[in-house]
Amino acid sequence: MPIVELTESEWTQVIGFMSYAPARECMPLMNKIGLQISAQVLANKPQTEIKQTAGNSQEAGHERGH
Repeated sequence: MPIVELTESEWTQVIGFMSYAPARECMPLMNKIGLQISAQVLANKPQTEIKQTAGNSQEAGHERGH
């Protein structure tokens, strides 16, 4: 599978350009890009950081009475 590396600024431009396309045409691609980016970010985080983040969000919910 081809991999394209762009700076954050360049990705922002790509997403901006896609915003001019009809939603029915660009949303499936934007969703696919978003899912792949999310998976890569999670894969690169240390497991302890992921657990701490999940624990902190749960604690915040309990403090608010959720």
